[in-house]
Amino acid sequence: MPPPESNPAHIYRACLRECSYLPLPQCRSYMRKFTIDKFRSFIPRRPGKNRPGAKNDVGNVPVLAPEKVTHLLRLARKYAAVLRRANDGHTTQLEKVLRMTYGRVGPNKYRLLAKFLYPSTDAAGGRSTLLIDRNGGEEDGAKVSKRAGGDDGLEELLEDDEGAEDASSTPEKDTLYPSLYPTVSTTTTTTTTTTTTFTTFYKEAEVPDPPVEEKPPKWKLDVPPRLQALLVSQSIEQPHFTRAGSSPRVRLKFSPPTRTIWGKPLPFSRYKNQRIKWYNHNMQAALPPLESEAAYWEVHNLVTGRQEFPALVPRRTPARLSAEDDLRAFLQQQSSLILEGPTVDTRLKDLQKNRPHEITPRFLQRMLSRVVLSQTPFVKKAAPGTKTEADSGLVFYWDDGMSHQRHSREVESIRKPVPEKQAGLLFA
Repeated sequence: MPPPESNPAHIYRACLRECSYLPLPQCRSYMRKFTIDKFRSFIPRRPGKNRPGAKNDVGNVPVLAPEKVTHLLRLARKYAAVLRRANDGHTTQLEKVLRMTYGRVGPNKYRLLAKFLYPSTDAAGGRSTLLIDRNGGEEDGAKVSKRAGGDDGLEELLEDDEGAEDASSTPEKDTLYPSLYPTVSTTTTTTTTTTTTFTTFYKEAEVPDPPVEEKPPKWKLDVPPRLQALLVSQSIEQPHFTRAGSSPRVRLKFSPPTRTIWGKPLPFSRYKNQRIKWYNHNMQAALPPLESEAAYWEVHNLVTGRQEFPALVPRRTPARLSAEDDLRAFLQQQSSLILEGPTVDTRLKDLQKNRPHEITPRFLQRMLSRVVLSQTPFVKKAAPGTKTEADSGLVFYWDDGMSHQRHSREVESIRKPVPEKQAGLLFA
């Protein structure tokens, strides 16, 4: 039996109310905008409504199916519960909100990752030159560069973390098909020159013979140099990440099997699908830098204690019940005690997983360090004349903001003289 229908306006207002009580100003502003955009995206639109001269007929307004309405209301209630539990101090939900705010998951992440996906565009048409086939045609990069299920962030916010994937890179094997061509980047301004550049590149490149009874590949999907540098740096640092959320790990090597389970050569369709799956996996696992250096240092200063956390927004005092309502609730509680007997109270093992915490500056400091700062690189341009500058031109630094301070405190405690009483106990 489906759950009873409810008014979506009430859930919408409840979500906006919970967004106004989130601990950080960045969380409040981003989650409010995300909530408004997400609710508006599900409003049914009438085709041709904005056309000039179109009549505003009330009877032509599209109506969603009851099953669709029930599903959307269920998602909205789950989303409101996530925001409410984040404000109550539940670590899992608060981590999800922080990761969405700072672009570790969700649409903000793919917006930050766009500058690494499309470093160069065709100046004549403004199109990306990352997906080019052998004939000079372009594939739709949107259907292979986004994760399965979309990048709207709602599924990542509502999903459980019990089945978090923890896959590591596997050694590369001999592949049936050769490696794909490197990314073609051009800065020409005319269409004629661009075509000549692509043709010259493919004439100079060694094109291998196609496999027997197989059509030659008509697609290519390669990682740009800047994104490759980010993935390599992240693969070195990711063993030190704490498992926050369900983000997978980077797989640098693409190693499809050379043969099928029947011992036959791997079909090209399977090779292509596995290549797309590997590419989407790395897009989902990539952790891009923040939009500006000031945004990074703002988080870094909050974690290191150089900047104080803003005060929490106090909640409004809830309306008091009347004396009759208090008496009615008390009598109902006593009647349930007589009819149903005493219930089991909350046990310690029920609070061990995702129990609510009091949101304090120290609690936010450690959570920002573990969830955001340790998984956010700080990018700088490489020094001129170096090998890194020739490859990608970028250098990535990773810091959680607390390990260095902890190490400094340990060194200072070691250098301090041993108290006389402790020395007498140790070296008596």
